[in-house]
Amino acid sequence: MLEARDRAAVVELQRELAVVEVTERGPLDAVLPRLRDVLHAEKVCAYRVRADDDAWSLDFAAEHGMLKKAERTIAEDLDATLGTLDRLGYYDPARVEPAQRNRALATVSARRALTGDLPAIIDALRVSPEEKERRLEGTRQLARFFARWGFDDDCQLRVLVCDGPSLLGWVGGFRSEAFDGRAASVLRALVPALRERLKVRARLGRLGAAVDPLSRAVLEHVAGAAFIVDARGAVVLANTAAQAMLARAPRETRAMLKPPPNAPRVAAVTSVDLAAHGVGALRLVIVQDDAPRADHAARAIALRHGLTPRETQVLAQLARGVSNLRIAHVLGCAERTVEVHVTRLLAKMECATRAEAIARTLA
Repeated sequence: MLEARDRAAVVELQRELAVVEVTERGPLDAVLPRLRDVLHAEKVCAYRVRADDDAWSLDFAAEHGMLKKAERTIAEDLDATLGTLDRLGYYDPARVEPAQRNRALATVSARRALTGDLPAIIDALRVSPEEKERRLEGTRQLARFFARWGFDDDCQLRVLVCDGPSLLGWVGGFRSEAFDGRAASVLRALVPALRERLKVRARLGRLGAAVDPLSRAVLEHVAGAAFIVDARGAVVLANTAAQAMLARAPRETRAMLKPPPNAPRVAAVTSVDLAAHGVGALRLVIVQDDAPRADHAARAIALRHGLTPRETQVLAQLARGVSNLRIAHVLGCAERTVEVHVTRLLAKMECATRAEAIARTLA
C-alpha cells in the first residue's frame, strides 16, 4: 500500500505518461527524470529490443543520470552490443515468458544479478540446455556492457513492460543502496501507465520531424495498406489497414517492406522514396487493398453458382491471392478442409484450376 506522498507522485507521473509528445526522440525521454525522482534512483534507463525474423535491433534506448561515455551514447553502445549477442540473457525479446512480464524485480546488484540470480532464473526456464547456455552467454556479455557504463555494482529495480508476450520496453533504475519494497510498489503502480504509453508509441512508430500526426491522418485516407519504413524496412508509421496486414501476415508483410532489391516483386505494391530534413532515409510503401472487390465478386459468383457460405469465404480469399495454408489460418480450420472447399467450388464453377476461378471471379 502506497503512502499518500507516493500516491500523489505516482498520479502525477501517470498524467505525464498519458501525454505523448510526438516530437520526442524516444518514447520515455521526457519522463525519465521524473521517474528517477519517484523511484529515488540515482540513474534510470529504458530500452526496447525488437526481434524481427530472428534478427535483433534496438528500437530505442535512453538514460538519465548515467556516466556519459565520450565515444558513444548508451543507445549506440547497446545497439553495438546486441550485434554480438546470440541470446539476451534472462528473457526472450521475441516472446517474453509469462513469469517475466510486467513484474517489478529488485536485485541486490547488477553484477550479482548477472552472475548469480539471473543464471538461476535461466536455469528454471522451460527451454533446452543449449538455449540455457546461449542465454547465459548473453548474460555474461551484458555484464561487460554494464561494467562499461559503471553500474555493474549498483542495485537494480526493473520491469519488462509487455503487451501480452510482446516486449514494449525494459524500464528500471539503479542506485548504490538496495531498493526497498516501497520503490518496487511505486514501479508496480506505474506499469499500466508505462504500458499504455509504450503501446501508443509502438503504434505511432519512431516519429521524426517529418512524420507527424498529419502524416498519420493522411495515411488513413490511402486506398490500401500504407507504411512509412526506414532504410532497413522497419515500420516507422502504418495506417489501420497496414497494422491489420502486419497482424494477419507478419512475415510476408515484412518481406514486402524490405528495401529493393531484397523485397519480392509484387504488382500490388508501390514503393516511393521520401526525403525530409533531420531524419534518415524513409520510403512510403502502399499495398493496394483488393479485399472489398474480392468479397463483392465472391458473393456475386456464389449466387450464380450456388456456393455455400464457407465456399464463398474461401473464394474471396483465393481472389486476394491467399494460399490454402493462410486461408486455413484465417478461417480457423485445417488446410485439408480448405482443399476440400476449393475442389467443390471449382466443380460448381466448372473451372479446371484455381487460377481460372480467380480470373472469372475478378473479371
